[in-house]
Amino acid sequence: MLGFNDGRDWFLSRHYGMFIHWGIYSVGGRSEWERKKFGVPKEEYDKYIPQFHAEHFDPAQWLDTAMEAGMEYMVFTAKHHDGFCMWDTRYTDYNVMRTPFGKDPLRLLAEECHKRDFPLVIYYSCMDWAHEAYPNDGTCSSVVTDPAKHDMPKYMEFVKNQIRELCTEYGPVHGIWWDNNNTEWADPSVNALIRQLQPAAVINDRGFSPDGDFRTPERSALSGNSGFAMPTEACDSISCSSWCCLRDGDFHSARYCMSAIASYIARDANFLLNVAPEADGRLQKEYLAVLDRVTPWFKRVREALYAPCRPWVVYNQDIICTGQGNTLYFFFMTPPSGSKINLIPLDTPPVSAELLNTGTALAVEFRGVSPNKEPVVILRHYPADELYGEIPVIKLTFKEGIGDVIAKASAHYYTW
Repeated sequence: MLGFNDGRDWFLSRHYGMFIHWGIYSVGGRSEWERKKFGVPKEEYDKYIPQFHAEHFDPAQWLDTAMEAGMEYMVFTAKHHDGFCMWDTRYTDYNVMRTPFGKDPLRLLAEECHKRDFPLVIYYSCMDWAHEAYPNDGTCSSVVTDPAKHDMPKYMEFVKNQIRELCTEYGPVHGIWWDNNNTEWADPSVNALIRQLQPAAVINDRGFSPDGDFRTPERSALSGNSGFAMPTEACDSISCSSWCCLRDGDFHSARYCMSAIASYIARDANFLLNVAPEADGRLQKEYLAVLDRVTPWFKRVREALYAPCRPWVVYNQDIICTGQGNTLYFFFMTPPSGSKINLIPLDTPPVSAELLNTGTALAVEFRGVSPNKEPVVILRHYPADELYGEIPVIKLTFKEGIGDVIAKASAHYYTW
């Protein structure tokens, strides 16, 4: 079992988080990358500032939604690539206090998180399209600014001042989530500062030094069923193309989200699912519509996702296996195509088989070893058509402990 053996260990037991992208780009509802993606000049983009009213912002509602969905922590975009700061910072006036909202949403959110003992991680973009000292040269996802004013040491002082501010004025901070260090500038003192000020804060691998606590695959189609060599937190958005609210967007299916969640959490990693608010502060209904279909599934299969023995690597890469005690759980990442499922060469007959998605029992048949065939457990009456929109999870309970069950099955040449 991976571990930090200090205050950061919270991250290894809370596997499911909500990602929140919110900023003045939410007014446009096109993309958090709007300036770069659509070639919008800063003076035009800044017209969103007087339109950001956030009149329905309620951090309690965000937390209610996250907790009802089974999520256990939150990552909030304090500063995205546009450089606009979503807190009352004294180091730039390019911040939320200039908007009609005129309040510090990060402070309000942090206070609500602290009330509920709900870990808050702060997202901070290394890249900054608004700061004159940042070397925006049009490459590596940046816009173009005056090269005569580019000065990374000066920019790094700005970063350190803001990180010190975030780590000293908002109570317990459970992590700093860096993004897009496209200059590959190295400065280990920044992470050291975070660890000094907030010892329980985890730090990802996208910052100014290679000593991050965890790796961060993004929108990655994961295959395989083995574990990870180091702490991992994947992230994806319910939106197919964006991380902010969208006026006219396309959204992933609930099954897509279930697959992404299972691909990581069932393999002892973390997963962030992005749910974006509108400019008025309310979580966008299109995001919530998908989340509302994912949540019942997540709650029904949670015992399998969080089972302490994980994963048992089986031959079939489309099956992820977890377990505990005398119980094995099987995630079928490609849903079975018919009503019969053959588990070869499982040579210990289970006492029972339950489809966690519905709580219903499946019929079990066992065929032992014969001269020319491997043993097989056959599950019957699986409702393939009814569950094609979900990731099915089957729970097998045995008389024996799963260590013995796995050892016997693994002795056969072909496993699944």
